[in-house]
Amino acid sequence: MRSHRQIPQNCKLLPGNCARRAAATVELAICLPLLIMLTFGAVESSNMIFTKQAVTAAAYEGVRIAIRPNGSTSDTQTRIQEVITARRVNGIQTSIAPAEVGSLPRGTPISVTVTADCDVNTVGPSWYFTGRTLTVTVTMVKE
Repeated sequence: MRSHRQIPQNCKLLPGNCARRAAATVELAICLPLLIMLTFGAVESSNMIFTKQAVTAAAYEGVRIAIRPNGSTSDTQTRIQEVITARRVNGIQTSIAPAEVGSLPRGTPISVTVTADCDVNTVGPSWYFTGRTLTVTVTMVKE
């Protein structure tokens, strides 16, 4: 059995239908790349917001360990690494100022800085955040 679908072979039969199809094709050709870029941009932006929150949490947790009366630099680095590993963030650098927190007197401000590269933390092509870094510094006073 043959299907009797009517597909116009000639636009003279249905000129309005052919014009609508052509307009829809042009609209798709213009809008689809923009929509795809917007979608990937939204996903990548959400991922960078998550990464920024993870870096902030790691810096905060690290400085909370550093300001304890018995806190040490190695315990601080370990806690930062635990948080970063749990949140699956890659390419981080940390710095603690002053470098040795164990022997500091009470009332001394301690700063922990955590930096993450955006290039290694992307989920798609790294067009959106190429060459950028996320840096968070948290400062608290030693207890």
